[in-house]
Amino acid sequence: MVAGDVVNGIGVINTILNFQPAAGVECCLTQALVYTWWTSLTNGVISSYLFQWNTTNQNNNTPTKIMINNTNYISTAADTASGGVYTGIQIK
Repeated sequence: MVAGDVVNGIGVINTILNFQPAAGVECCLTQALVYTWWTSLTNGVISSYLFQWNTTNQNNNTPTKIMINNTNYISTAADTASGGVYTGIQIK
């Protein structure tokens, strides 16, 4: 893959979905979500929520910009209602 290529992924129900680019690769994600749980930024040891949906299952489908690389990447929680998704573009 090269800069400018689209990156995306679709997880399956009840499965964690991680997206960790290869070493030296950076991506700008324009969307990353899961229906009733959370999407977090992680380094494999420490995680912090980027988004967490409320208990009424309202999906905030707001476009965003999340810069990730091999060190700091995204993870979506395992959800019994849906799989996680992400989409964006490789920038380096």
